[in-house]
Amino acid sequence: MYWFKHLGKVVIFRHGGCEGSDTDAHNIIKNFPTLIFVHPGTRAQYLNFNNLKSTTKVFEPKPFLERNHDIVNLTGHFLACPNSKIEQVRSGTWATIRYAKKINKPVYIIYPDGTMGYFHPENKGHKIIKELDAY
Repeated sequence: MYWFKHLGKVVIFRHGGCEGSDTDAHNIIKNFPTLIFVHPGTRAQYLNFNNLKSTTKVFEPKPFLERNHDIVNLTGHFLACPNSKIEQVRSGTWATIRYAKKINKPVYIIYPDGTMGYFHPENKGHKIIKELDAY
């Protein structure tokens, strides 16, 4: 939960509703006083939308690229969990990270090995900031 503490109070948490890190994050965040907005893509395997808390809103599915841009456009900080530490050309997650950087959003990346990267538009740099295993 280092990233949650590092970002401060998260009032709204948005995710794509897919199995994997979206579902994992949803199951953690739902225990905090946070609004959760789910932006599902079309043709995806989604988390179970039954028994969602009243603080969760599920939007209509959209094509993945459009959905991913919506999530980034509507956030102050973007958190991504790609399945590789090396940037991939044909990856929706990496494409979304590139889009967030392009429009100058702060980007936090949790890598599969537990390290966390951070990109801030003011310094245009990317650095590893913490080993998450310690938290």
